Amino acid sequence: MSNVPVQSPLSATNDPEDGRLVRDRPAARQSVALRGVALALLLLAALASWPAGEPPTLLLIAGVIGLGALAVARPASSASVFVFLLVMWWWAVADVPLFHWAGVVALVLLVGAHVLLTVAALAPLSAPPQQDIVRLWLRRGAWMSAAGTLVLGAAWLLTDVPESPILGAAALVVTLAVVLAVALRFPSD
Repeated sequence: MSNVPVQSPLSATNDPEDGRLVRDRPAARQSVALRGVALALLLLAALASWPAGEPPTLLLIAGVIGLGALAVARPASSASVFVFLLVMWWWAVADVPLFHWAGVVALVLLVGAHVLLTVAALAPLSAPPQQDIVRLWLRRGAWMSAAGTLVLGAAWLLTDVPESPILGAAALVVTLAVVLAVALRFPSD
């Protein structure tokens, strides 16, 4: 387990003795940039279906921007869950090949947005994110992206294999083993 020293997120940017409430302090540029990049990653994940053959609809783009803006404003809210579900729903219903390189790109972009929104939720908007926390979550995001890519790759390898309950069970065991390995890796980060 990593021993990351925890300091008050406000101590690095503002004098806590100035008498203002946290919500009244000006937004830190790094926090605003972090949230803006998260919104861009969500939108790019939805747009990634275009190279796979299905351009996104205007309704999808408006939904991702609307829900994404809510998620950026309140990163700990359920809006982030809904925008992730919207993008994943689009990938499920879009008329794209079952396995395409753009799906891996979308996966990495969604993980990146999740990481950035998680980091944003750990401190108020008026405080820049702590570098140790950012590095920790970037490592975790890399592990999640690698695990997701491994599962997608395994599924792609099984596309031309005849259906079999034994093979389905084996694929489920492999998927659960990857999830468990990543989950057990997180506490040691």
